Amino acid sequence: FNLESGGSCGYDWLAIHDGSDARSSLIGRFCGQTLPGDNGTVITTRNGVFMEFRSDHSVAGHGFHLTWNTTDPVCGELITGQTRGTIMSPGYPGRYPHNADCTWTIQV
Repeated sequence: FNLESGGSCGYDWLAIHDGSDARSSLIGRFCGQTLPGDNGTVITTRNGVFMEFRSDHSVAGHGFHLTWNTTDPVCGELITGQTRGTIMSPGYPGRYPHNADCTWTIQV
């Protein structure tokens, strides 16, 4: 990630929205060499992401490279032989799906 820096990302920037258009909630506007999100990982709560890249007429950086993937929400599971762990609602930290009926069984 290498875009022209500026105090408020006023020159070259990448904006990422949590949804399918520019009216969707803004996750952030990024510039310079600081990776977006958590060390380059951006987690959205929707099934669409709107990204907008802008550059001005002067300095040009090397740009950015983006890789994306999707994950299905985990809804329940059998957990065995573990002395500790974490359980999250399906889709966390995004929104959980409608009509979910999840069961977790923990056997130690």
